[in-house]
Amino acid sequence: MIRRIVLTMFSLVLVLSIAGCSSGDSKDHSGSQIQNTGEAQADKYEFVYKGTTITMKAKAGPILEAIGEHNAYYEAPSCAFEGLDKTYSYSGFDVVTYTLNGVDYINSVVLMDDTISTPEGIAIGSNVEAIKSAYEEASAYSGPSYTIEQKDTILLILTDNAVATSIQYIAITE
Repeated sequence: MIRRIVLTMFSLVLVLSIAGCSSGDSKDHSGSQIQNTGEAQADKYEFVYKGTTITMKAKAGPILEAIGEHNAYYEAPSCAFEGLDKTYSYSGFDVVTYTLNGVDYINSVVLMDDTISTPEGIAIGSNVEAIKSAYEEASAYSGPSYTIEQKDTILLILTDNAVATSIQYIAITE
């Protein structure tokens, strides 16, 4: 339980630091859509849960409705956007949203344990060889992390002792 709280707080700090604390507008959000195909698009990193594809910068309402009731909820004033940053906790992962022009959008998805994996099969506990095999771009290793960027999403995989300890999908908002 304490590990989950620490990972959640670390993830929130990381998301906020990547988003930056500016009041500038982010990129256009009108093209983001929810898909229920159960498969992520090959040209961008997306998280899939029970047949619902969660795309960064997509409108949060339809996605949150599709994935069902959350186990816990947390909100805090946003330093990067208007209103509140909202965290919805589900079994094995968290979804963080931000508000822009009165609409909530997906800002990040944070995998919390080994019960959930990416569409490519990577989970907390996966070894570095599996990460490199799943993501050819993962050869761009920097310190204890793999930062892989496609379209408007960063896939961040933190490692310790050659094993994934954190997996996060993060919207690029500036």
